[in-house]
Amino acid sequence: MIQTLEPLDADQSHVPGATAVRVIGILLILQGGWRLYSTIKFVLLAFERGLNNNAAVFAVITPSVMGLLTVSVGILLVRRDHSAKVFGLVVCSIALVYQVFTSASLFMSLYVLVPGRTPNALVWALPAVYIVLFVASIIVIARWRPYQLPDYYAPPPR
Repeated sequence: MIQTLEPLDADQSHVPGATAVRVIGILLILQGGWRLYSTIKFVLLAFERGLNNNAAVFAVITPSVMGLLTVSVGILLVRRDHSAKVFGLVVCSIALVYQVFTSASLFMSLYVLVPGRTPNALVWALPAVYIVLFVASIIVIARWRPYQLPDYYAPPPR
């Protein structure tokens, strides 16, 4: 007798870490969408003011790529795809490094350009929230074990 996989067996919600992975996936989708929105807003302002600088191009391309990558990882995590684990760890690690370096350069430039003046809370809070999100994503994804089919569903050895 051949056993077939029923649809409910493949999508079990009680797998440990499934809810945390979906929540992280939704948060990554929101973060990537916000990053894409803010990049598009920056492009519109740059065209309005006539900016033509290589730094402006870098400030558009890199966040756009990070936003698209985090949205795609979020979608894969919400779907709980098997490829989401490795791809998510790589993208979240790269995004964490990028966020730490951009935050550090932002704070250093604010310190040099405007000494003695404290920036508003959004300048401090948003990068910190992004860093916490990426660290939490790395931890949750690393601990997540995608659902594996039992051995009796495996094809017989030849």
